[in-house]
Amino acid sequence: MIVEVWFFADSYRKSEPPFGMAYRPHFVIKGTEEYLGIQFRNLKNAPYGEHIKCDIELLYEGVNYSRLITGVEFEIREGPHVVGEDVVIS
Repeated sequence: MIVEVWFFADSYRKSEPPFGMAYRPHFVIKGTEEYLGIQFRNLKNAPYGEHIKCDIELLYEGVNYSRLITGVEFEIREGPHVVGEDVVIS
């Protein structure tokens, strides 16, 4: 799945996301409170305030990811903290 993401500079996160490493935050579709476990596949450079495209992997069997469809907007959360947001591309 391809998403476009934008990380907030003034969020809970004190440094940029870990490039090239396993980064497993949650997506929460806007208007819901359901946490969806994901992992970024190719997060190589995600400077604060810039929209970037990257691949994600859906982590858990038995979790309903069907609402993550093209055009849906989501928040990126680390625990209860919103650290970014954006949209599913495909």
